[in-house]
Amino acid sequence: MFSKISSQHLIVVLFLTGTNVHLMDWQQIVSSRATVKTKDNTKFGYVAGEYKDSIVVIEGRVVSHEYAIPKDKVENYDGRELSLKMRHEEISSDYRF
Repeated sequence: MFSKISSQHLIVVLFLTGTNVHLMDWQQIVSSRATVKTKDNTKFGYVAGEYKDSIVVIEGRVVSHEYAIPKDKVENYDGRELSLKMRHEEISSDYRF
């Protein structure tokens, strides 16, 4: 489908049509310890790893909590910050690891 499109155009297409979680470089996201932001614009923590089809997010520094959030709940990644499709309270109540 994209054989005649240059890599520059492909990047533009991906940004215009939204983020495809299957095309994300999850190893790079984990190694960069990307910060995580919720749908209600709350800084939630950072990406610490992968577990099956989920990302492991750690919230808190002194007393930390781990969450396994399905990758399909990711809305966007801008190279530094991962935005989720869920509010803070949804994650806290449903995805504790």
